[in-house]
Amino acid sequence: MQLIKTPVRIESKYIANFKGINPFLWHIKNARFFKSYDEREVNSLYYDDIKFTSINDNLSGITPRTKYRLRWYKDKNGNQGKFQFEKKIKNGITGYKEIIIIKNNINIFDNEISIKNLQKITGYSNEKIFPIHYSPVLICSYIREYYEAKDGSRFTIDKNIKFKRINNKFIDTSKYNFLSTNQIIMELKFDPSNKTTMSKLIKKLPMPSIRCSKYLIGHSKLFGVSYI
Repeated sequence: MQLIKTPVRIESKYIANFKGINPFLWHIKNARFFKSYDEREVNSLYYDDIKFTSINDNLSGITPRTKYRLRWYKDKNGNQGKFQFEKKIKNGITGYKEIIIIKNNINIFDNEISIKNLQKITGYSNEKIFPIHYSPVLICSYIREYYEAKDGSRFTIDKNIKFKRINNKFIDTSKYNFLSTNQIIMELKFDPSNKTTMSKLIKKLPMPSIRCSKYLIGHSKLFGVSYI
């Protein structure tokens, strides 16, 4: 299968509650961002090793650092999209992804979700993409809103965020045992060439950007660990 590398982009993240969205949207719409897609459900199954390297690297602020996840989408009618395995590389304020798209005729829900089996399914055994010593840890599910400017800059709002531990070989997405959070995570994503323009917008936003990882939030919530 083909390995897809996404363009490098700068990412600025923000956390708020439902009341905190409107001030952001006012500035975003005033900067000529328009709703570009219908809302959809995003699901990410995160992988890590027994030392929780992805978490520790995030906490330490190490760059470049990597995060591995299996991702799939559902539209507002419940239609299932393609599955894809992602390696996300973060280097300072920029990041990009290396993605393996899984064939349409393969239903991940009917297959084991171990890295070894994903290698078998995709026929892609490169351990830099599929680290064999990593295992599934948790699922993060949320609803995402999309806004986009003419230059390709994007603003997303992730709400109804919930997490669930993975304790077996197969994905369990039943409604039981999910833990929710009232936090809303917003992200401004743009090409480094647009940094000057976007920096002006960022200065107008109601709060400064922060380092924020849904995987870290979910792990803290599910495993009762405080990272403060």
